[in-house]
Amino acid sequence: MTETDGSTFVSTITPWLSVRNGKRAVEFYKSAFQAKEVYHM
Repeated sequence: MTETDGSTFVSTITPWLSVRNGKRAVEFYKSAFQAKEVYHM
């Protein structure tokens, strides 16, 4: 997605990760790195 207001150019990148046993992986990351889940689909 890109936007411009005439003088400023803004570009965004959305990371996407797809893994087997994703729920288990997220639980591991939370435990191992004190991570916090912000959003999931």
